[in-house]
Amino acid sequence: MVKQITKNAKPMPSIKKNTKLPSSTAASQDVTPLPECEASSSEILRLQALNDLAIDLASDLYFEKKLQQVADKVRLLVNADIALVVLLNEERDTHVIQTVSGTGTAHLTGVELSALRPPSPGAQTTDGNVWFFPKTAQQQTESRLFQDAIDNIEQAIAIPIQIKSRHLGFLFAGNQKIKPFTRSECCLLSLVSNLLATEIDRKRTDENQVRLETVLEQAAESIMITNHKGTIQYVNPAFERISGFTRNEAVGKTPRLVRSGKHNDAFYQNLTQTIQQGKIWHGHLINKHKTGTFYELKATISPIKDDTGQITHYVSVRKDVTEESALRKQLYQAQKMEALGTLAGGIAHDFNNLLMSIQGNISLMLFEMLEGNENYKRCKAIESYVKKGADLTRQLLGIARSGKYHSRVIDLNQLIQSNIDMFGRTKKEIQIVSNLSQKPCVVEVDQGQMDQVLLNLFVNAWQAMPNGGQLRVTSEIMNLKEYQARPTGLSAGNYVKIAVSDTGLGIDKMIIERIFDPFFTTKDKNLGTGLGLASVYGIVKNHGGMVTVKSPKGEGATFEIFLPYSCKKILPQQADQEGITKGKGTILLVDDEVAILDIGRQMLERLNYKVLTASNGQKAIDLYSLHHNDIDLIILDLIMPEMSGRDTYDRLADIDKRTPVLLASGYALADQSRAILKKGNSSFIQKPYNMTELSNAVSEILLNT
Repeated sequence: MVKQITKNAKPMPSIKKNTKLPSSTAASQDVTPLPECEASSSEILRLQALNDLAIDLASDLYFEKKLQQVADKVRLLVNADIALVVLLNEERDTHVIQTVSGTGTAHLTGVELSALRPPSPGAQTTDGNVWFFPKTAQQQTESRLFQDAIDNIEQAIAIPIQIKSRHLGFLFAGNQKIKPFTRSECCLLSLVSNLLATEIDRKRTDENQVRLETVLEQAAESIMITNHKGTIQYVNPAFERISGFTRNEAVGKTPRLVRSGKHNDAFYQNLTQTIQQGKIWHGHLINKHKTGTFYELKATISPIKDDTGQITHYVSVRKDVTEESALRKQLYQAQKMEALGTLAGGIAHDFNNLLMSIQGNISLMLFEMLEGNENYKRCKAIESYVKKGADLTRQLLGIARSGKYHSRVIDLNQLIQSNIDMFGRTKKEIQIVSNLSQKPCVVEVDQGQMDQVLLNLFVNAWQAMPNGGQLRVTSEIMNLKEYQARPTGLSAGNYVKIAVSDTGLGIDKMIIERIFDPFFTTKDKNLGTGLGLASVYGIVKNHGGMVTVKSPKGEGATFEIFLPYSCKKILPQQADQEGITKGKGTILLVDDEVAILDIGRQMLERLNYKVLTASNGQKAIDLYSLHHNDIDLIILDLIMPEMSGRDTYDRLADIDKRTPVLLASGYALADQSRAILKKGNSSFIQKPYNMTELSNAVSEILLNT
């Protein structure tokens, strides 16, 4: 820029070889000393001042000190009464007087000149770089810019401070008398302006670099910068934290340092081709930590180009989304299990209704058959098959969202110990070690389903150790904080944690994501249906808990179950009533399945009850309206078309709420049935039921009302 100004200006006084400058002018190694010359004393002083100014600007002085040196030297160079350095405030787009040189002008420092702009094409200028301020032209906007700030100035000149067409501010010099500035003075000020512009640009570049370095160093995302060949030149602290590699370990290497092997060659070829073409690559990466574990990243890799358009560097910004990915997979798993649960519940309901028809007929046959009859054993065999079918649907219902039957408040430690004792008697080839909490682990659960959960986990552990091993079972009460509960999908609070561990070979990472899927199994078809762990997941989820699995390679597997801790008191368990109990009274049987309606009527009549039947909700309401004073009990199917069991119950209660209701369903205990049970005067029976179960359920509810 100095060359450009010098070229456009008139030549400076000729410099001759025989004149010497004071030795101080060559004190700096950063500035080339002026050659020897013959000149007048005033010219030598000016050159001395200019040379000293160049030395000051190249020194390590504070920037504010440099600006003051500029103002002082400008006043000396042009013999002015006042000199100002006015810099642009880029944030507010206004000019502020930074430094002042001249008597009685200290009050001007910091004054804001909001109207100041670069010279317009019509302003009075010299060579497009000098801006004059004659007092006689005060009516012009350009000549009034300093009117409010500077008094008693008759003649003034302003030199724009510019670099690469960027306007940075002005150099201003003024006199209290009319004294035109010479062409030589304009050239000197233009040279000073260029020197100052270079220094301001350098300072702002340094500030921007410091600001950029601060952003890079404090960024939460991992940032890596490589050269065009892919050699790492910079990584920030976030990279060190996420990858485990220090900056010294990474710089000089290539990004292969953190490759996991989870992506194929085609993936990296596409990435490389994209960025080499000057395009930005966006994608999902799986990298390997220094310790060997894997983590997931959302990455953007951008090429950096120079002024000629050539790629010089690549910058990669990567956000660690490992936890987000885990939560997303967990949400997907929950949604998938809920959908499968809905399907499984529907299948179980229909299958249980089918089994109910078979069981009912077998119960009627057995009720009237002597044990010595040759068909008695056949009927009992059929009944056992029905029971196996019912057990299968119970597993399906465990997967379903509504898979909870009768919940009771129990000490889970007692249930765990009971299952350990039973399992240990049959599987003596493995060692069972338990470490149960000394405090009662009080939970509100369906005891039968919790038995199913523990048995499935024990069997799964046993099958993972074909050559024997150790099965370890622990329990504890723990308070999950918000950050601990979030990854498991639970709310913060108190939980009972059960851990079941084995010393088998562990679970392959490709399989572990599917182990809770219904019908997925790696076992021989004779060893299971693939419903075991799916049932575990569904049952625990339906009890407001969560099950997780950990399986380090070669170190077995650990299943952890979290169940909400209950503050309720444990009630003594009542023994189940055995045998068939006959009774008397009138029962209204409501079911949309004609076969179940017929077989249910026959079973109740064998138990000496008078039976009224209704195949839908509206017929039940009509019958109850006429005979509610005579009806002692209502057996109500929950799942019916047109009018649901819950709506039917509400309509019946509007007529007379004194009559007890026995809810029956091929589903497990669902939300609507639990809502009815909370109202009291009702109970629940699960289809399929035999004559004994029906008689006990009916007699119990009649006795308690």
